[in-house]
Amino acid sequence: MLDLNRIFDALVTASSEDRFEAALMETPLGSATLRSHPLGFKVARVSNGSIHLRLHLWTRAAEQPGFEVHDHSFDLKSYVVEGAIQQITFTAHEDPDGDRCVYQVAYGESRSSLRKTDIAVRLEEPRQSVFRAGTTYFLPAGQLHMAERHYCALAVSLALTHEKGGQPLTIGPRNGPSELVAARSLLSERSLMELGLRAALSF
Repeated sequence: MLDLNRIFDALVTASSEDRFEAALMETPLGSATLRSHPLGFKVARVSNGSIHLRLHLWTRAAEQPGFEVHDHSFDLKSYVVEGAIQQITFTAHEDPDGDRCVYQVAYGESRSSLRKTDIAVRLEEPRQSVFRAGTTYFLPAGQLHMAERHYCALAVSLALTHEKGGQPLTIGPRNGPSELVAARSLLSERSLMELGLRAALSF
């Protein structure tokens, strides 16, 4: 059975010893392909039941401005391999006068969609953290947050997720569209091993 927890720990150790790329290519992630993600990164993923191991390559801005705040249906443990990630966490309160509203997230084979609800909210108590290379951080399922590169041209992170179930949500503008669709396109038929990490970061 594929032990993704063990692979995650081994890659963290390899990163601390400056041999991350070589170690990465020896794992199942080396045979994975990259897809675009609307929140501004490329992602490669391998799965074992409810546990997923993901490589995130942060190279661009989010494709859906105003819809960056979201939660997950899984617990997340993330290790920053290169660069720095800024994370801001939020609390949402239902408020009929709020300027934001809740969108439900639905996933397809190669796309995701945000569907507007009638729930108006206001966001408060933002807490900001910056995680630099060599740092591991945790985010529980259901915690609203946004994440992006922090003053760097690119960043690389490794994420281990454990699915908990539930409906993932995004917070968007109250006057936003009723539905927003984003492609999660396959970026290359070539695997990470065939591309090499530097080349994968460059396109």
